[in-house]
Amino acid sequence: MSPLVLMLTGFVGFFAFAAVYYLILWLLWRREALLAVFGTECAIRAAMCVIFVALFTSESAEGAERAYRARYAVGSVMYFMSNWTVALFTGARNRWFLGTLSVALLAVFAWQVLVAPMNPRVTGVERSELGGWGPVAAPRTAPAGWGFLMFMIPLYVSNVFGFYCALLCARRSRVDGALITFATCVTLSATVGEGLRVWFAVPVPVVPGALAGGFWVPLLALLMARDRHYATDALAASDRRYRELADAIPQIVWIADPDGAVTHLNVKASEYTGIGTGELRGRAWERVIHPDDLPRVLDTWTEVLRTGVPQVNEFRIRRADGAYRWHINRQVPSRDGTGAIARWYGTSTDVEDLKCAQAELADGRERLRTAVAAARLTPWDWDLRTGALVSLEFENQLGYTGAEVPREYARWIELLHPDDRDRVQGEIRGHLDGHRADFSVEFRARHKNGSYRWLNSVGAVLRDETGAPHRVLGCHIDVTERKEWEVRQGELVRELERRNAEMEQFTYTVSHDLKSPLVTIKGFADVLSQDLASGELGSAGGDLLRITTAADRMMSLLDDLLDLSRVGRVGGPLVPVVLSEVLGEALERVSGPARAAGVLLRVSGSVCGVVLGDRGRLVEVFQNVLENGVKYGGGGVVEVSGVVASGRVVVSVRDWGIGIEPRHRERIFGLFEKLDPKSPGTGVGLALVKKVVEFHGGRVWVESAGPGTGSTFVIDLPGHDTRTEHTL
Repeated sequence: MSPLVLMLTGFVGFFAFAAVYYLILWLLWRREALLAVFGTECAIRAAMCVIFVALFTSESAEGAERAYRARYAVGSVMYFMSNWTVALFTGARNRWFLGTLSVALLAVFAWQVLVAPMNPRVTGVERSELGGWGPVAAPRTAPAGWGFLMFMIPLYVSNVFGFYCALLCARRSRVDGALITFATCVTLSATVGEGLRVWFAVPVPVVPGALAGGFWVPLLALLMARDRHYATDALAASDRRYRELADAIPQIVWIADPDGAVTHLNVKASEYTGIGTGELRGRAWERVIHPDDLPRVLDTWTEVLRTGVPQVNEFRIRRADGAYRWHINRQVPSRDGTGAIARWYGTSTDVEDLKCAQAELADGRERLRTAVAAARLTPWDWDLRTGALVSLEFENQLGYTGAEVPREYARWIELLHPDDRDRVQGEIRGHLDGHRADFSVEFRARHKNGSYRWLNSVGAVLRDETGAPHRVLGCHIDVTERKEWEVRQGELVRELERRNAEMEQFTYTVSHDLKSPLVTIKGFADVLSQDLASGELGSAGGDLLRITTAADRMMSLLDDLLDLSRVGRVGGPLVPVVLSEVLGEALERVSGPARAAGVLLRVSGSVCGVVLGDRGRLVEVFQNVLENGVKYGGGGVVEVSGVVASGRVVVSVRDWGIGIEPRHRERIFGLFEKLDPKSPGTGVGLALVKKVVEFHGGRVWVESAGPGTGSTFVIDLPGHDTRTEHTL
């Protein structure tokens, strides 16, 4: 066969073979029969080897080498590389044929470059590590559609015809891609996507029988490409959703690298600060932090980056209008497969309004607490469903602390005075049942020190939608002082009533006792006047004596009344008085009348003690009591004894006279009261004793078993250390 015929046959055969080959691949690709694409490719390439060896080899083939490598990058761009090395026979004819074949192949590939669509993601192809000569075809952007490209740079070295084929698979409807084939005998690199450089490695020899390998390696690469395609699509969609979500959030959302430099901010950051997000990246965000807060913020952020433990931080951020507002900052780390922090996600939330509301709430609570404390109120909250009773101020009111404070209604009831429990529980039940619109009850509650405090409890029930009570709110008011005042008022009222009764008795007695001497005086004055008129003066002396006696009696009565009225109104400051000296003076004053009546005055033991009072008035007290014993003692013995105990001085005056019936024990201390109307005296003495003793803070009473058993008058006075000075 002549060289010309051989060349034409090879050229036509190869051209037809290439056309059929790429047509089949293109049709299969359009139908997405990807496995068939690679299976067909492997079969056709194997057939090419067989044909080339059978037609053009005069010697046995030195061998065939075949290798595949797969590379893929961003944007669902997949790369497949295959290397064919065919050892051909030597000789001029073979070289001539290979040269002609190379020219033919170059023409086919050049035609494909001009007419086939291209992938705009591939931005350039360059040659490196050149092992020979040959031009490099640079791709260009082409219209959208389906297709494939082949770039071939032939190289004739040592009778070896080789080429590298890289297959880029991508469906334009998904990633705007195309089927591209690169063929060259030198190492190529391509810049793909967003600046990613992909290197095509030197061929790796494979043992004979590579037909199966030639099928499975592209298949594995195809599966990897498909997964990468879906993964990158999902990643892009996820990233898009994240950005849309971050921009929709009313908070500042940020992302930082492991070193703490901000790499992304949402739209809210720019809108809030008035600064573009690009100007806030890195460490530029520090300029919008309040200067007073920045050192603390940086220290906290440094600690978070060092430990990897998130912290909540509050600081002020400058708004677009220049106002600084409080934000709360939170962050969370995202870790890679090794556990290392890959990035930080964080948010900054404006809490200025919340902090203002919290401050107002705290101020309101403080004002309420002050008002409650000033009003001495104890708020309480009773949950009817659980029985829990909460009262934060209970400690201040009744002295209980911690676990001592009753937390349940049943424990609280136990603190009430036994006489008040049934009444209080009845009031509560009546209010809960709706029988009483208002809940207000007063009761006594036991203080921690054992005493009882009077409380006034008021409250209101809360009902659910069915009308059933579920909660009661109210407060306790300590009314102990008011109750004590009411008791004192009651005592004062009773004292006033007693005094009014005494005044009535006094008026009656005075009118009677003063009228009697006046009647006597007037009667004997009339008799004396008649005797003088008739000249009969024999009885004049007796009449004058009766008039004088009546006048003296009236004078004595008036003096006693005047003396009684002065008690508590006229006098000087009270001073410490030695009681033994007071008793000594009183005994001396009564000693004369006692001897005349044949009564023995006897002091039993040592009457000691000091009282705070008016010495003269106290002498009158003991003098009156001693005179009463001498007068009604029946001529026996009047014994005086005393004892000092518990800060009190108690003096007893005992006689063995006529005695007193129990029903008259209080009466004898009344004004003008005399058990024996015929007995001498005005009936003012014991009333004066009672008034003076009570003024000194003491008590006086009489003890007697009855008539004929004698009487004991007991005077109980406080020691001077328990009294403050006041005037008599």
